[in-house]
Amino acid sequence: MVNLINLLQLYILENNNRKFFFPIKIEDYRGYLLFKLKDTYKIFIRLEFTESYLNILINAPKDLSSIYIEMESNNEKILEKLKESKEDLGKLLKKPIKTLKFSFKEEGYKSLFKEIVGEDGLEVRV
Repeated sequence: MVNLINLLQLYILENNNRKFFFPIKIEDYRGYLLFKLKDTYKIFIRLEFTESYLNILINAPKDLSSIYIEMESNNEKILEKLKESKEDLGKLLKKPIKTLKFSFKEEGYKSLFKEIVGEDGLEVRV
């Protein structure tokens, strides 16, 4: 079964301009994961909660020698908790985090989202 899933993921990546979109729904919360493969790995995660959101953009070269992570939210408490766990995140990834940036934004995902999908937007074919 794992091989079938891996083959399906490769097929989707190859046929969608090296982009993979995966919706997430946990109880009343929703979001999605967007993965793009070119010369670097780019991963965009959006989690939507009742009153807030969290966006995460991860960029890493294929050799994973360093990782760039940018997080934004309209909830300062979420960002503070993430800042407090910065050291734990580095240990979990087992790779040097080149940049870890946190930003507070009332509304938004377009800047980080455009970083990964580009100006052409996202069209997913299965």
